[in-house]
Amino acid sequence: MKFSVFLFLASLRVAKGNSAACNENDHHPRYGGYYIEGANGYTAPRAYNDTTKEVMWDASWGVNNFYQDAEEKICTSHEMFCNEGCKESAVGCPTVMFSSTCAKVRFCYIENEENVWVMPDKDDFTNCNFDGATDTGIVCGDPDNGEICCDYNIEADAPIESDLEYGEGNFLYFASKKNCDVGVKLAVFYQPFEKQSVDCHEEGIERAHEGTCPDMSDYPHTMSEPCFTAFREGCKTCHDGDTFAKEVDDNGVAKKMTCRKLAKKDPDEIEEICKENVLHTEEYKAAQVICLETCNSCDICYENENTKVQIGKPNKPKYKTCKKLKKDSEKKIKKYCKKEGDNLYPSAMDGCPQTCKNYSCIDPPLCTDGDTFAKEVYDNGEAKKMTCSKLAKKDSGEIEEICKENTHQTEEYKAAQVTCKTTCNSCDMCYENENTKVQIGKPNKPKYTTCKKLKKESEKKIGKNCGKEGNDLYPSAMDGCPQTCEKGPC
Repeated sequence: MKFSVFLFLASLRVAKGNSAACNENDHHPRYGGYYIEGANGYTAPRAYNDTTKEVMWDASWGVNNFYQDAEEKICTSHEMFCNEGCKESAVGCPTVMFSSTCAKVRFCYIENEENVWVMPDKDDFTNCNFDGATDTGIVCGDPDNGEICCDYNIEADAPIESDLEYGEGNFLYFASKKNCDVGVKLAVFYQPFEKQSVDCHEEGIERAHEGTCPDMSDYPHTMSEPCFTAFREGCKTCHDGDTFAKEVDDNGVAKKMTCRKLAKKDPDEIEEICKENVLHTEEYKAAQVICLETCNSCDICYENENTKVQIGKPNKPKYKTCKKLKKDSEKKIKKYCKKEGDNLYPSAMDGCPQTCKNYSCIDPPLCTDGDTFAKEVYDNGEAKKMTCSKLAKKDSGEIEEICKENTHQTEEYKAAQVTCKTTCNSCDMCYENENTKVQIGKPNKPKYTTCKKLKKESEKKIGKNCGKEGNDLYPSAMDGCPQTCEKGPC
C-alpha cells in the first residue's frame, strides 16, 4: 500500500521541546528510538509483526515502483486527508511521504548496482541534477541475503520550518543517480516526532476510557508509525470499563456485574473474581479484561494462570489456560503462541505474554564481560584459555575473529561470545552467529550443528531441531540460533 498523496495531520497538539537525540524513552520504544520508514511505504495488504504488532514496512528501492515524487496535485473534498490547501479550488500540494523526526528512512536495493543520494533542493530533485547531491548521512549495511539496505536517520534536532504546504516541518529529497530519470526518487515531508505522536497517544487514551480500543493484534487499521505505537500505548491506559461477565453458565449466558460494584467488594472477593472467573461470552468479557484498574491487570505483561486462550485453527478453535500452556514443550509453546485469538478468547501471545515471551515482557540480558573463556579447544577436549579483559585490549579485527570464529566450548569454559558479551557485542537476545554450535540430538545421544547449517534445513526440520534441549556443552538451537528458530521477537 502506498501513502495517500494528501495525508495531512490537522489539529495536532504539539509537545514543546525536542530531545537532543532520539532515544527509546522519549521516542520510538525500539531500534534505538527510531522507527523504520520504508521508501516504498508499507506492504500491501498490510502485514503486522507477530510480536511487536507494528505494521511491516516496504523499503524496496528500484525501478518499477511508484514513489512520492513531489508532483503537485489537487484532491477533492471527499478524499481522506484532503486539507483546504490541497482542494480543487487551490493550487494543490506536492505528493510526499509523510514522516517525522526520529525516523529511519530505509532503502533496500532491488539491484545491487542501485544507489541513493540526498538532493540539495526540490529543483535539482525534479530535474535529476546531482551536482550538489551528497551521500552524507546515508549508512548502508552489508548485504543480507543478497540485499543491501541503507538508512537515513532524521534526527530529533533536524531543522523545522513553519508555514509550509503541510504546516510545520521540512522536506527531504532522495534520488537514485542510476534511475532518477525513470522515477526512482522520493520526496519526504517530516514533522517533529512529538507533533505526530502526541495526538495519536491522546486518541488512544480517549478510546481506552470509552472502552473502544481495538485488538491491535488483528485490527485492519491504516495507522503507520509513529502514530501506531503512540495510539497503542494510549490504549493501554489503566481504567475500569463498565459491565463484565461474573460467571458464564453452561448455556453460554453471562451473569453480569459492573466494575463499579466489583470495586466496592472486599479485597479477597475482588481477587477471587478477577483471578478465578475468566470465562467470556462474545458480548461480555471477564473482570480482568474489563475492570483493569480494580483487577490490577493493566500491565501489558499481566498473566493469570487461569486465563483461557485460543490455540486452535480459525475454523476449529481450541482453548487452553496459561497454566497448562506453560507445561507444554518449548516447541509446542512456540507453535501455540503464533495462533490468533477469536471473538471469544485472546491469542496466547496476548493472554499469556510471559509464557509466550512477548517482546515487551522479556527483560534484556545483563550485558557484562565475565572472566575466562575458551579461546580454542584442543582435540583432547582441553581449553586454551584467555580472559575477557585481555581480549578487550586486542584490535577490533582480532576481537571479531575470536568472537565470531572460535565457538568451541568445554563444560567449564564457554566461547568468547558467551562469556565476553560486552566485548563481543553479543548481548542482544536475538544475537545469532552463523558459527554458533547448538545441540539438536537426543539427551542421551547428542548431536551438534551450526546456525549456518540449521538455516539451510527445511522448515519442518528447523522446527523439529529448534524444539530440542541443550546440554552442558552447547545450547539448544532455540537459544543459540534465536533468529533461525524465531524465538520471541527474533
